[in-house]
Amino acid sequence: MRSLLKSMSYLYRGAMRVRNHLYDRGVIKCYIPQVPVLGVGNLAAGGSGKTPLVIYLAKLFLKKGVVPAVLCKSYAGSIKAPLLVHKDTPAKVAGDEAILLQTALPKCDVVTAPNKTEGIHYIEQTLQPNLIIVDDFFQHRTVKAKCSIVLLDITTEQSRRELLENRVLPIGRLREPLSSLRRADIVILSNRSLASAVSFSEIESFKEKLFSKVGKVPPIFYSYINKAKVISGKTNREVSTPLSEASVFCGIASPTPFLKTVRKLGINIKEKFIFSDHHFFKEREIKKLLQHKPLLCTEKDFVRLPKEIKKEVYYLQINIKITEEENFFLTLKEHLQQSTITFLQ
Repeated sequence: MRSLLKSMSYLYRGAMRVRNHLYDRGVIKCYIPQVPVLGVGNLAAGGSGKTPLVIYLAKLFLKKGVVPAVLCKSYAGSIKAPLLVHKDTPAKVAGDEAILLQTALPKCDVVTAPNKTEGIHYIEQTLQPNLIIVDDFFQHRTVKAKCSIVLLDITTEQSRRELLENRVLPIGRLREPLSSLRRADIVILSNRSLASAVSFSEIESFKEKLFSKVGKVPPIFYSYINKAKVISGKTNREVSTPLSEASVFCGIASPTPFLKTVRKLGINIKEKFIFSDHHFFKEREIKKLLQHKPLLCTEKDFVRLPKEIKKEVYYLQINIKITEEENFFLTLKEHLQQSTITFLQ
């Protein structure tokens, strides 16, 4: 079986290289939007913290006087065409990430679409913002971005090792080989857990090994969880009395950072229930979960719960920060400076 996966991995790697070469040489044409696009993506399959980064970026631009539109793909949603998300849009229609983004960014237009190119056309024609931030963009080469940010998960030793091993699907977790980082404008090394503080020497050693394989070193920044709060689903406010223990559940690609952060907050995990990514909870599953209160989940899981159940559940809300934020924003401005965006400062 392993030899078969290895052969499939070689074929996949070769196909991605040919595809990227055709785009790089202009053999396959890509659409150049009239509105500047800021793409956020990753190299590995599964979670890497893209959605919290999109929220952070949108709020950063809002502080600078720019109101971006946000586009995401309708994972697990039922829509067949681009949709402008409202606060009462069901998660089963728009997808959980779209609802999470709309809840976190009420001042921004959030659009979800099964096809990102169609979503960008829709935003240009109907909303006409000064900037479009696109979630999960890096492999979507049919559209030309003004700036492309790649997020690399360095939370655990395993996640760092997987990047250095440079193994693509299906034998590894990489969607593309490390050489694809050469087309990234900015790389962010993401620590997704309060519990796993990566030392400066570890980061520097990892960066040196990683980019010796890439050959090009783009501007590199570091993201971390600035604050993690437990929110009551009943009040939608941070709890006044910290939870001492809880049963946790989640349906996300990478549960480990969530579980580590819960423990770092001093919450004893009584039981844990792990579901597949973007999982919509069935009635029998909810009944079982309710036997293990108090219940704590991720914010992305919370938006997928039926309305009548939410008041019975707590969720973890995280906020991230980028080191050297002003330098980071100046780097973004350099890539966007030829566009029509006007900044307050």
